[in-house]
Amino acid sequence: MVAAPGFASALWPGWILTVTEERGCEGVRWSVGGPVTGSAEVWLERYRDRGCYLHVFARVDPVDRIWTPKAARRNTDRVRRRVKRAVWDLKDRAEATHGEETWRAGPVE
Repeated sequence: MVAAPGFASALWPGWILTVTEERGCEGVRWSVGGPVTGSAEVWLERYRDRGCYLHVFARVDPVDRIWTPKAARRNTDRVRRRVKRAVWDLKDRAEATHGEETWRAGPVE
């Protein structure tokens, strides 16, 4: 589910993502183009026998201008909110498909 192209699009709509490293269950790395340039990645870290942590990381700079500190904070906050919505949606879909206990017991394929 995490490696699905639709998940990355939900995280960063409008960004042009090109897979640079497919790491299977350990995640995906992309180069980023479009209105920003840089890189992004998503990976899972197992948490005991209860489930996992989902890590989402993006390092980007604007293409057509330099962001002021205020604009950078505003864009960072906007991306954080969008990522949180996408992650909670992923969790809800996984639980609806596989049940809450299955979701907590291990990775969902």
